[in-house]
Amino acid sequence: MDKLGLYISNLMTTTVDKEEKYFVRKLAFNELQRLNGDIGQFLLKWNNEFDEIPDELKREENEKQLILEFGEQNENNK
Repeated sequence: MDKLGLYISNLMTTTVDKEEKYFVRKLAFNELQRLNGDIGQFLLKWNNEFDEIPDELKREENEKQLILEFGEQNENNK
């Protein structure tokens, strides 16, 4: 498991551990909330980057479509 995953896992374990002091559990919970906000902001910032089809793929698909259409036109003109 990577470092961040282990860190988050430890925070979650601390949060649900009823034998741990309330103050420590609350600190772990607050840290999880902060991380949640930071990750949420990051995902919102980069969402459009990965939600759309990249320009180079769009160009390739357009070129393929033109080749297909041009090929069909030539087949029909024979």
